[in-house]
Amino acid sequence: MERLFYPRRLVVVGASRNPRKVGSLILKNILESNYEGELTAVNPHEDSIMGVPTVHDVSVIKAPIDVAIIAIPAQAVPEVLEQLGERRCKYAVVISSGYGETDKKGEEREEELVKIANRYNITLVGPNCLGVINASSAAHAYNGSFALSSHIKGSVSLISQSGALISSALDYGAQAGFGFNKVISIGNQADLDVLDGISYLAEDDSTDAIAVYVEGLKHAEELMKTLLEIEKPVILLKPGSTNAAKEAISSHTGSLAGEERVIRELFEEVNAIQVDSLEEMLSTMHLFSMHQNVSKRDVGVVTNAGGVGVIAVDTLSRAGLSLASLQKKTQEALKDSLPDAAAVSNPVDVLGDAGHEEYHAAVQAVLEEGEVGSVVVVVTPQIMTPIKKIAEALRRLAKQYPHKPLVPIFVGGDGVQPAFDLLQGKLPVARTPNVGIEALARLYHYSENPPNKKLWSRPTRYVKKQSLERVGELISEQRTAGATALDFDTISVIGEEFDIPFPKFDYVEAEEQLGEIWKSYQKPVAMKAVAPDVLHRSDEGKVETNLLKLPDAKAFYRREQDQTVIMQQQIMDGVEMFAGVKTDRQFGKVLVVGLGGIYAEIIDDTAVGILPITKPRIWRLLKQTKSYQVLKGARGTVYDTQFLVDTIYNIHLFAISFEEVKEIDVNPLIVQETGGYVVDMKVLLKE
Repeated sequence: MERLFYPRRLVVVGASRNPRKVGSLILKNILESNYEGELTAVNPHEDSIMGVPTVHDVSVIKAPIDVAIIAIPAQAVPEVLEQLGERRCKYAVVISSGYGETDKKGEEREEELVKIANRYNITLVGPNCLGVINASSAAHAYNGSFALSSHIKGSVSLISQSGALISSALDYGAQAGFGFNKVISIGNQADLDVLDGISYLAEDDSTDAIAVYVEGLKHAEELMKTLLEIEKPVILLKPGSTNAAKEAISSHTGSLAGEERVIRELFEEVNAIQVDSLEEMLSTMHLFSMHQNVSKRDVGVVTNAGGVGVIAVDTLSRAGLSLASLQKKTQEALKDSLPDAAAVSNPVDVLGDAGHEEYHAAVQAVLEEGEVGSVVVVVTPQIMTPIKKIAEALRRLAKQYPHKPLVPIFVGGDGVQPAFDLLQGKLPVARTPNVGIEALARLYHYSENPPNKKLWSRPTRYVKKQSLERVGELISEQRTAGATALDFDTISVIGEEFDIPFPKFDYVEAEEQLGEIWKSYQKPVAMKAVAPDVLHRSDEGKVETNLLKLPDAKAFYRREQDQTVIMQQQIMDGVEMFAGVKTDRQFGKVLVVGLGGIYAEIIDDTAVGILPITKPRIWRLLKQTKSYQVLKGARGTVYDTQFLVDTIYNIHLFAISFEEVKEIDVNPLIVQETGGYVVDMKVLLKE
């Protein structure tokens, strides 16, 4: 992508004199960015636009083209793309809309563009995008977008499917005093996608942090691996948590929105910094443009208002941070420089009439404290509060203590505006505690939880060929018969071949057999009707447990004898866990583990991991659940967690061995003090 951001020859197709036309705005931005390369405009009715040499048709251009920015109606783009291909164009940035974000016809137009681009080895950016910006001072940098050109140069780079979000981010950055290095609007990401952008920016020396707004993910597993390798923070805003949002996404960029829970937990595994709103994204970018690390969870708080200080402390706690304990010498230093009525424990209350001297002394003392990793300074505009002088004091202290993040929170509107004017680009100043503190919490969690690359190595155990063939034949037979779920016969074979332990069971084919079978079991026993199309057997009365008398077992058989009926040894002790596999539209097969039993869906104590998976990652997922504490002996009994990990791993091996498997539901998976059993397992097939 080097040539995309540093083109030597740049062409604007659809350039115009009309200032309301997109092509005019793009050409104007390129000129104002002092682009140093060879620039050509294309317009069938002009010979020169804004002093730029203009040709009537792309076919007139003889020299190879590095980047062509196309801002013409969608129906005219294919012909232009063909002409660009004949001129060995490397990148085509298609601003035009009317493609996959609209309807079926638009999707077909988009597919046509991709085919043409592939034929000529052109990398397609967009369509339906804002353009590309390289704000660095290097030769051939340029603003090839129709965004406002008044942005500030900085160290954060932005990838976004939404052009409007880019415009908002540039405007916010200009107002807040932090800037961007490179910006790429990927639009519908028909060809070049978010993975390509992240991969390039990860190696870009002038980019310190990467911000991403993405509605639809492609190449999800490759993206995860890339995020594991990156040594720069990646701030991610991924909408689509509601059905309404998913529908809006589809109409906006034609993307598929995956399930929010899956996406959130998978990105957490690779330490992507996830935000839930544009405000959070911008405030986090602001902080990360100044700091990449914070050494401790413990925060010092200095405030001139008790109530807002309490709000700040609550926000710290909710965000996973904690109040630092100030040592005696720190509190003594605070007593020496503050009025007697001031509170010198954390949070430090300098009182409502505090001036800039009191603030300077208090903040400096807290910064000197060894137990403090960062400092939050809350200022409310009292009548006597010297806002500008306090801001100046904080700016000096930030220079003096560059390794401890200092987050000023000036609460208010016009009364605190002088602080914002002064601190723009110097400190990540915020107007409310939640904005500044939550950004700080993201910085801490990024610093303290680097992804473990070893956890993501490939599985080391492989399934025997005979096992694959035996199970594969049974699955094939089931599919040929039109089954959408595997029958119990097949599932029992899967248990044998993949070392998934089921309790002892027997098929009951006639009531007369029950007496003999009954004798071979310890009591109580369970009876089940195991029709594959019944997903919740207990809810539909297809399971009866705690059977102590033979007549009760016979009564169940008579009621369900038109289905396959089994007698199963009832497992009386242990922790009921859940293990499942689902197929996500964007990530493919994912593992879900957590608390099992009949209340599994209500309690929802689960963690999610992308497949394939390793045993260390399964351990890590289990530790994210509340039920892990039960397994480790919270109630006195320690359960065989290694058995649980091994069994889940084997279930995953089965899932990745057969493409036909759509979903697996193992519930309950009972873990005992030694070993355990899979009591019930269902497998759904792809249609």
